[in-house]
This record gives sequence, C-alpha cells and structure tokens, in this order.
Amino acid sequence: MGVDVGGTFTDVMYWDDQNKTLSFTKFPPLSRPRRGMMSGLRELSRSVGISISDVDQLFHGTTVATNTVLERKGSDVGMLTTKGFRDIIYIGRHRRPYTFSIYQDIPWREPTLARAAYRIPIAERIVAPSGDVLRALDEDESGLRSAS
Repeated sequence: MGVDVGGTFTDVMYWDDQNKTLSFTKFPPLSRPRRGMMSGLRELSRSVGISISDVDQLFHGTTVATNTVLERKGSDVGMLTTKGFRDIIYIGRHRRPYTFSIYQDIPWREPTLARAAYRIPIAERIVAPSGDVLRALDEDESGLRSAS
C-alpha cells in the first residue's frame, strides 16, 4: 500500500502483486493528517478484501510539508549558521540567471526560508569528517541561552 498525505486529500493505493491490479481511493484528511491516513488505509483495505495486517509493505509520502514550504504558510523558522555565513541562504550564489550582473531579481531569493532576524551566527567549529570540536559553542556569546 502507498499513502500520500496532502492538504486537500489523502491518496491511498494498493497494488495486488498476485492479480497485478491497482486500487486507489482519495480520502479527506479530516482534522489531523494521521486520522485521514488511517481512515483511508482501513477503507481501501475493506474495499479490496484484505486486512491491514496482511500488508507487507507500506510506502508513505506527504505533500503537506512540501506545500507548507512552497506556500510559505508554516511557522517561523530559525537557523544556526557558522559566523560569517549568516546571509548565504539569501545570497544563493550557486545559480544566477545573469552570472555577472549584481542588478537582478533572483526569484527564489525572496522570501528566504529563515528571515534575517532568525538567522543566528555561531562561532563553533567542527572538523570534518571526524566531527571533532575545534571550537566549542558558547551559548552566551551567540545569544542562544537567552533565546530559550
């Protein structure tokens, strides 16, 4: 069985490997996504004549989280970043429509996932790939202690 929990509907599908048939249903997400998912699984299981316990594989996906990011309707997001790189998410130098022009609107830049006020630079340094701490995090210096 496969489930995709979306904002408008929860899609549930069942592949019968023995008969090579595909069955599916759309189910409203109800008040909570997990309730819509479980209701959809139970309904489709009944309609194809199996018990949920007979399902040997369940694939789960969600467009709820994807849509939240794309539509920018989620909660405010904070980001801890290495000191000196606070604005790298805004600068986004990886891909630019006009490589050498500084006078351009970059469509994916605004709005950023984490607003500037919520991007906190920290001086901690960790050595890759070992993960050894070169400079420990100082919560007082970064203001993290006062934020909690």
